[in-house]
Amino acid sequence: MAWALTIDESSLPRADGSYEDAPFSLATTFRLAPGAGRQALGLLTTADNDVYSLGVLPAGSYAFTVTLGAWYSGAGFGGTSLPTLRLYNSERVSVAQSTAAGTLTHVLDAGAQGAYFLGVLGSPGATASQYAISYERLAPPPNQPVQASVSIAGSPVPGSTLQVQGYFSDPNGTTSSALTIQWTSGSGVVGTGSAYTVRAEDLGRAIDVSISYVDDAGYLEVFSPQAVTARAPAPNAPKLVFDPSLTVVIAPQVRLQTTLGDVVMELQPVHAPASVSNLLAYVEDGYYGGTLFHRVVPGFVVQGGGYTPGVVYKAPTYAPIPLESANGLSNVRGSVAMARTSEADSATSQFYVNLVDNSGSLDASGIQPPGYAVFGHVVSGMAVVDTLAGVPTGTAGGMSSVPRTDVLITAVTQTVAGLAQGRMATLALTDLAPGGTWQYSLDAGRVWKEGSGTVLAVPEGRYALGDILVRQSDSAGRPSLDTNRFATELVVADPAALQVRVQPYAWKSHALLEGVRLESMGQPAVLTGAEGAVLDNGDVDPTIDIAATLPMAQTQAQQAAADAAVTLQDAVAILKMIAGQPVNAPGRALSPYQALAADVDGNGAVSLADALGVLRHAVGAASAPAPGWVFVEEADAGMPARATLNPGVVPATLTGVTPVAGHVGLVGVLRGDVDGSWAAPAGTPRLADGYFTELVDRLDAQHPAAGFELSQWGVYPG
Repeated sequence: MAWALTIDESSLPRADGSYEDAPFSLATTFRLAPGAGRQALGLLTTADNDVYSLGVLPAGSYAFTVTLGAWYSGAGFGGTSLPTLRLYNSERVSVAQSTAAGTLTHVLDAGAQGAYFLGVLGSPGATASQYAISYERLAPPPNQPVQASVSIAGSPVPGSTLQVQGYFSDPNGTTSSALTIQWTSGSGVVGTGSAYTVRAEDLGRAIDVSISYVDDAGYLEVFSPQAVTARAPAPNAPKLVFDPSLTVVIAPQVRLQTTLGDVVMELQPVHAPASVSNLLAYVEDGYYGGTLFHRVVPGFVVQGGGYTPGVVYKAPTYAPIPLESANGLSNVRGSVAMARTSEADSATSQFYVNLVDNSGSLDASGIQPPGYAVFGHVVSGMAVVDTLAGVPTGTAGGMSSVPRTDVLITAVTQTVAGLAQGRMATLALTDLAPGGTWQYSLDAGRVWKEGSGTVLAVPEGRYALGDILVRQSDSAGRPSLDTNRFATELVVADPAALQVRVQPYAWKSHALLEGVRLESMGQPAVLTGAEGAVLDNGDVDPTIDIAATLPMAQTQAQQAAADAAVTLQDAVAILKMIAGQPVNAPGRALSPYQALAADVDGNGAVSLADALGVLRHAVGAASAPAPGWVFVEEADAGMPARATLNPGVVPATLTGVTPVAGHVGLVGVLRGDVDGSWAAPAGTPRLADGYFTELVDRLDAQHPAAGFELSQWGVYPG
């Protein structure tokens, strides 16, 4: 603790308790350590008094001794009388006085700590004298142990910063002492202060920190938290590189959220599999959040993805990728490409957007071979890119063309998963740790299996985004801190397995309907035959949209069969339904398809108008509605609820139909044929009753509360 000893010029105490001004001032600063003496020198004129401020004294035993000095040779200062020493507290109350021998000894206990003053009092009539005062702490209090909870925070890997964190307290006091912090690695001191950046040469060494200070009682205190051992960083998860033999049905997209607006980019994994997989890995890791567009060259490109505010370089987390410039994609306006150094295979995280057609200067065939790899293009937000191209730029961080106002990429997210398909898929792995192992999961991480080599052969199946994951451990067994996913949905199957057989059949007779026109997903229409028809589910979506129609004028025989099925008996059945009377024979429940057939005009309700329409048809009236077929997906869970007077409106296109084992069944209902008397031509194939037993079992398992029954399809056991 540093004590400032100064003469108080304005209020020096006299021996009789009065005060007077001092003739001069003297200042000295010293540290009082246990057992060590320090001296202050002074002059006393006749009957003069000096006073020194001692500051705050900790508890302990103190000795103040005054002796006459011989260090000043001025005339008249050769007195022989010892001055009196008096100790005053902060209230200027005298608490102790020296003996005749010139010594003042006083003990301060813990309750008497505070600010003190030392008075040097001359005797009335005494001659002027020069004096020296020595100060000694005879008995400091016992050293109380330091209470500390201190640790080293941070990851002890090269390039990371470690910090001292926590708290400590010392009963002896620390307010007047500064901490000394030293970091050691191995046997040498490598740094001071509260933070230390781990070096490559620290690998395998214990990194320790020593904290020391001198407390208010004068004791040297030293303590240290638990040391940490510098280690190599955990490996990144390997990347899964897109198999260019796959067919991309839906291209993946990412959205860049910037301080100027959003930009959406569509990626081209078939043309640039390494570049696309690389960018999506950085996107998945959240790497781009908080990075800058650090280079803006109007009429050329805008570039970002590698620096943070202040033009601080952000180290990439994956190894450089091979150059894919000769992939058929060109550096035209709006295209997105990988930035690189003068080395061909050096691209990491940085990318650029072309503001104009730069194919002549940036393509592999241009004047700067080997060119720059385009891997996507802007599909939305090019106006944001053009706004970015107009911001003022300057020089910063040793680079030119840096925006004077930061243009931040606040986040990059994958907004469209994308969809790829193929007969097989072999996904290459990159960034594998030498001598390490890797694992993969095909079910979103529920089950992990050991991989081998550098490729993952994906078995047949349908894989949603996030189903296919990879991770690794390095040669020391350190696992990667995260996983990487294959960044598109994937279907691996023989092309024939992607076909869907559609079989339309009459609801009661179960006869397959030939000549039904099927349209799906913009493909050419097909007509069903004796076994139905095959549709190509080329987009490999889990569901398929189907429009099914059966033109009644297709053949005279079909028209005649339909006309014959709609009779006066059907009109009576409709009237019974309206009146709430049983329609079928006892024990045979009403099928919802009968209610659908009773809705002759297709307005979604069964009414008297429908009965009159059937009646007019039965008597051959010219104004009678012609019978027509409508189709319902057999797995429609809502159909059981339609066995009422409100059958529901049948959509023209059945959307979201889910094939089961490549099969879709469509229930055909002839408007007006309530009793299901329509008869198929001789020799028409029929579905066996066992088909419907399996169907009901499956639907009951999928929709336990729906209440499916065989009678829904006109099957009445017994």
